[in-house]
Amino acid sequence: EEAKAKAEAVAKVAQDRVDQLARDMKDQDDRLTAADAAVKSAQTDADRKSAQANLDRLRQQKFEMEQRIQAARNAAAKAARAKGVHLSKECLENPLAKGCT
Repeated sequence: EEAKAKAEAVAKVAQDRVDQLARDMKDQDDRLTAADAAVKSAQTDADRKSAQANLDRLRQQKFEMEQRIQAARNAAAKAARAKGVHLSKECLENPLAKGCT
């Protein structure tokens, strides 16, 4: 019971981390869109170079964030598997009983 409760807590924390990173990714996408627009609307070469450098930096950050999201998803899946499966006595005795899948 204690191990199961601990595994459930770890799974919840891992899922919360995935959710937070997904929100961060949306913000990152908004910044990338704005940076892309800045590159397209730049008037001078200096402005274009600066906007392009910013766009490249944001793309690198997005790549790193995608890696963190994948790692968090893997951790959440591992934590979910660690919770294990609980089968009621009724389902153990009769797998075809109502509610047993």
